Formats: sequence, C-alpha cells, structure tokens
Amino acid sequence: MKQARGKKNICGERIRYVRLGKYSKNHLRITQNELAARLQSRGLMLDRLTVNRIELGIRMVSDIELVVFADALRVPVEFLLGDIQLPLPEINFYTSRVAE
Repeated sequence: MKQARGKKNICGERIRYVRLGKYSKNHLRITQNELAARLQSRGLMLDRLTVNRIELGIRMVSDIELVVFADALRVPVEFLLGDIQLPLPEINFYTSRVAE
C-alpha cells in the first residue's frame, strides 16, 4: 500500500495539531517532551525524538500507540485517523469516547 505523500503514518500531523493547542480552547499547548512524559505515564515508552519522528510522518504508529496518544491528548482516536473533519466540535462531546 502506497503511503500518503510518502508518509509512514496518517496521524502525525494531527498529533502535532493537538499538541500545539489548536484542537480546542480547552487544550493547552504542550511540548514534545511533555507529550512524551504523558505517554510514558501511560506505559508507552517513547521519547521526544520519537514523538518528533511520528509528527513528521517518518515513523509508523501501531494501533496500540494510537490509542495511547488519543488518551494522552484527550481526543478521539477517530480524530487522529482523520475521520473527523475540521472545524471540530467541543472536546467535551468526545471525552468519554476515548476510553471506549
């Protein structure tokens, strides 16, 4: 399967979008180090460099990792997969869906 625009994942750009606080007014901007710490606290041992490689699309993301990213960023997995288009609804609508 040919990757979109030569990328190895489809979620990296959206992870960066959320991390930079653009998802909603309820999301604060966080650094890649802070995101890596959130992931590590959830048992996913990724460092800042790996987060950067994912955001750039040069590292693949497993389904398990995707679920942890969604939880750490407090967004639905569907958003990270591109199934939810911008502009986005308020995050409160999706908060309970991350755990589903």
